[in-house]
Amino acid sequence: MKTIVRWTLLLLLLAAPATAGAQADSVSVREVAERIEKEARKHLGKRYRYGANGPEVFDCTGFTRYVYGKLGYNLSRSARDQAHDGRPVAMADLQKGDILVFGARGDKRHPGHAGIFLGRDSTGTNYRFIHACRRGVIISDRKESYYVERYLGARRILPDFPEETPPEMPDFLLETPLALPDTVFFVRTEALKTPLL
Repeated sequence: MKTIVRWTLLLLLLAAPATAGAQADSVSVREVAERIEKEARKHLGKRYRYGANGPEVFDCTGFTRYVYGKLGYNLSRSARDQAHDGRPVAMADLQKGDILVFGARGDKRHPGHAGIFLGRDSTGTNYRFIHACRRGVIISDRKESYYVERYLGARRILPDFPEETPPEMPDFLLETPLALPDTVFFVRTEALKTPLL
């Protein structure tokens, strides 16, 4: 019997590091998006050069490809091809990490530039994105006229963020009597009413 117990403990100890590692590697989609932003921000201020792939010098799609590549994603190399990577997403549904595609300098109707969506302002009418442009790796606003005129769409590479739903109310709280002097109320939270009984 002691031998069986020893072998069982030994097997559990050997399996424990693998289990712990698997849990440590499991991260949410939001965490991956945060890591993309963190990696992208590391390169703020780096120089731009057409055709450059990083890590010290970038062009726009060299930058997006490099950042995503650091997290194990393989994006296409050109803006035209990145405009087809992942799946399309409406401007109203943008989430951190989405690839924004803009028209080229010479022809606004054809993809020529890309950046990474970072988030909206508190009003929801403006957003910020990080990208490599002639000024280097910078953060820009959607409201800059150059980008307003050239916005072609966005592509989602990561899975969608899960919907944030409020936690369910435990059953014992659905009908809880509240005792007040000379009166008893039943609060029915599912109907959001407080009827007098």
